[in-house]
Amino acid sequence: QVAVFFGGLSIKKDEEVLKKHCPHIVVGTPGRILALARNKSLNLKHIKHFILDECDKMLEQLGIHRELRELFWGIPGAISGCIGNHRDSLWLFWGCLGSSVGSQCHCAPQPMEIFVDDETKLTLHGLQQYYVKLKDNEKNRKLFDLLDVLEFNQVVIFVKSVQRCIALAQLLVEQNFPAIAIHRGMPQEER
Repeated sequence: QVAVFFGGLSIKKDEEVLKKHCPHIVVGTPGRILALARNKSLNLKHIKHFILDECDKMLEQLGIHRELRELFWGIPGAISGCIGNHRDSLWLFWGCLGSSVGSQCHCAPQPMEIFVDDETKLTLHGLQQYYVKLKDNEKNRKLFDLLDVLEFNQVVIFVKSVQRCIALAQLLVEQNFPAIAIHRGMPQEER
């Protein structure tokens, strides 16, 4: 059983899910998970693995850094380097070698680091990724050219800002590529 919890929706629904379904895996944003732990809906003593994906991004934000710290130290045994009776229970994932995440992880006395030296090992089977380095004013034209020549069923385009997301979706529609924008400014239900 897996449950997903994030802010923007009623916490009451999340509390009900925890009571009724007792999930084995909980995925969520630090703020919502901490809120569920603080109000005793989520019992941290049963956690066997504490996993942070994109932890370099999370640890850059002071508020999230505090939330993660409170969550981690709320797990029994975390101080001794174990979670429950399980060693190697803290898993941190990040993509940038230059990141200072390692220096911030005082809770891992003997960390094991794994480096992926071949980028092809990071791509899902059947997924094609393309990268073209361009100036900002060249991006739209090149994207339209690529979409004209590539065969595809679906395309996901990631951009840096909400404004760029909205503008690009509009441009794609104007160029006869059916597109929708999905961004943080939309209510969770719409996303």
